[in-house]
Amino acid sequence: MKLWTVQPISVWHQIEADGRALVDRFQVNDSGHVCESYRWLIYQLSYRIKDSKGWHPWFAYCAKPDLRRKQYDRPQGKHVMIEFEPPEDEVVSFSTWAWCKIYSGHYLSVSRADELAWQTRFRQSTGVAYEDMYFHEIVTGLPQTWQVEIEASWLRLFQPDLPARSWEYGAKSVTREAVVEQLHSDWIKDVKIFQGRCAKY
Repeated sequence: MKLWTVQPISVWHQIEADGRALVDRFQVNDSGHVCESYRWLIYQLSYRIKDSKGWHPWFAYCAKPDLRRKQYDRPQGKHVMIEFEPPEDEVVSFSTWAWCKIYSGHYLSVSRADELAWQTRFRQSTGVAYEDMYFHEIVTGLPQTWQVEIEASWLRLFQPDLPARSWEYGAKSVTREAVVEQLHSDWIKDVKIFQGRCAKY
């Protein structure tokens, strides 16, 4: 499976120097804090990636990004698009829409009917409309049974029959993304260095 990841130029320098690059969680954010959805994903990958070390994953595109657009959502400075092909047992891929649900801490429903049934049960039990609550409020304010049920729904991310497109009205995207625990020099097929042009950072 060919994949593409867009990273700061320092990642490519690390691969050149060490033969591989690992995610530095302190470069993800200054505190090194890892949100619950990422912790969950790291744990799941330990069962799905061969010889997993429990490292933080690199995210990659399953379709080649257009750098004519990508350069405008990267901060000014040098960046790199790395094309690579990892062994099949060292990569896990899934639908982007489903991961976005998990990242936001939401219940991962597979249909509109499933979502409405979940929200109804949630509202009847808690007295609060689920769609009005943010993830951190849910984590700190819900009984453990509800937190467990939310995370149990996340396992659908890896099911082969998960819909390619979100059930939400107007959703059209069928994009997929993939994760690996390392970027190994032996996997690299192509490297393109480019300038980020987004001035808002």
